[in-house]
Amino acid sequence: MTKPQFAITRTTKDGKPAVELVVRNTTKTEHADFRALLDSLGYGAASGMDNAKRIVCTTPEQIDAARNPIKPYFDAKGFWI
Repeated sequence: MTKPQFAITRTTKDGKPAVELVVRNTTKTEHADFRALLDSLGYGAASGMDNAKRIVCTTPEQIDAARNPIKPYFDAKGFWI
């Protein structure tokens, strides 16, 4: 079974610094509840990446709101626990 993985990268949005949060390997049936959580947090399909969801955040508050609810599912390296 392929387990979800979480990554954070720096990017830009409208020419301003931003952070992209990406969760890969989320389409398996056994992860349906987790996918629903990602959808409720505003994660959307990642363009150019099959089987991934992403969200781009521009403020620390947005980052915390998108990251903190899923943080317990991953270890410090972004691997599914």
